[in-house]
Amino acid sequence: ITIVGPSGGGKTTLTDMLLRFNNPDTGTIEIDGRNINNFSKSSLRKMIGYVPQETALFHDSVRNNLTFGDLEISDLELKETLRRAGAISFVEHLPQGLDFNVGEHGGRLSGGQKQRLGLARALLNSPKILLLDEPTSALDKKSENDILDTLNDLRGTVTIIAISHQQTFVNASDRKYLLENGRLSKQ
Repeated sequence: ITIVGPSGGGKTTLTDMLLRFNNPDTGTIEIDGRNINNFSKSSLRKMIGYVPQETALFHDSVRNNLTFGDLEISDLELKETLRRAGAISFVEHLPQGLDFNVGEHGGRLSGGQKQRLGLARALLNSPKILLLDEPTSALDKKSENDILDTLNDLRGTVTIIAISHQQTFVNASDRKYLLENGRLSKQ
């Protein structure tokens, strides 16, 4: 699903409501016919993998940026998640692989590599929904196409909701919606 709309149309507000940072003034948001308010915030957030417009990375290893120090996540799980995110190849070529320090704010990585790590982080807990907020807005065309290829590979394994102005996202989606003045309509 791709959601497009003008600035100020409500896209960020919708994202915040999907993650239950805010509640709608009227109406409900449902997942599989169930009001999201019937889920605890923690269980809802485990169901949703979120990739923000700009991935926040810490001055730490690839491993710790993905796991946030959770020692129960195995290297096998990390590598499988990196494969699903289309990031395994570049991570394996880093000097220390999973232990490579990405630098302050991920400064030792390209924009596309940072977004792939953000995607891997979102996929690590096998979410049912992958929520992407302008995931390729700051990327060059090749990196954007690489991310789209990865998302196409994920079809059928996770519901993808992309908020994007990029026409390539609109063209690649099964359903397109316009969010304008707080109203969602099918395109």
